[in-house]
Amino acid sequence: MDNLITGNMENLEHLSGHPKFTFYHHDVSTFVHVPGKLDYILHFASPASPIDYLKIPIQTLKVGSLGVHNCLGLAKHKGARVTIASTSEIYGDPEVHPQHEEYFGNEEIKITADNRVYIDGELINKEIPYVLTEWEEWDQTYMNYYKILF
Repeated sequence: MDNLITGNMENLEHLSGHPKFTFYHHDVSTFVHVPGKLDYILHFASPASPIDYLKIPIQTLKVGSLGVHNCLGLAKHKGARVTIASTSEIYGDPEVHPQHEEYFGNEEIKITADNRVYIDGELINKEIPYVLTEWEEWDQTYMNYYKILF
């Protein structure tokens, strides 16, 4: 599912015709419905490039807040697991290189006029699952996948 505001169908050509893949042209910041069984939701929907999020600041905030909320609602309805992705930019400039799993980022996140909409949207998309876990007893696993060293 993608509204293709920054995406391109050419990126999905290799999945065309795969029996376990269906593409929905849709904006996740509006109500989301997917017919049938759904096992997993991968929420990677956010303009992460300053070139993009400076052009579409409202859509960037909406996908980080409403988009996550809608995907979690769909997951709850379908009994699906969710992975929500973001970049390391929301944790500030790292003080150590490489980052180990015990490192949770620089507490001084440098919010500027240029990155504010992206960081605010991403911080909200981290808070919504946390609140749902605390108040509605959802199962949540947290992983900083960008820190994995190969």
